[in-house]
Amino acid sequence: MLENINQRVDDTLNELENLPSEDEKSDELVLKLQELIQERQILLDDFKDDNVEVVRTVLNEQLLITQSFEKRASKVLLHIQSLLNLRKKNQRQISIYQSVDSNK
Repeated sequence: MLENINQRVDDTLNELENLPSEDEKSDELVLKLQELIQERQILLDDFKDDNVEVVRTVLNEQLLITQSFEKRASKVLLHIQSLLNLRKKNQRQISIYQSVDSNK
């Protein structure tokens, strides 16, 4: 189950990395990613095994996977933020031009 969630998180991050942030699907993918991460966290919290070494090994592996996901998600977030800032700047410029044009 955990491997399945990890794969789905990976697939969602791949889609986000390859999708322009202005695409409306990106909002849906971000929500999907949040849900998957929550599911994953619940599975990790509930992970049990009688063998302490197995638990240690699995949790260490999952920590590395988490760090990888975190780096990728941070890059996606920065990209989306930069595009949103650019969009705001462009909208302000359009507003200024419209204001100047209406004052003629």
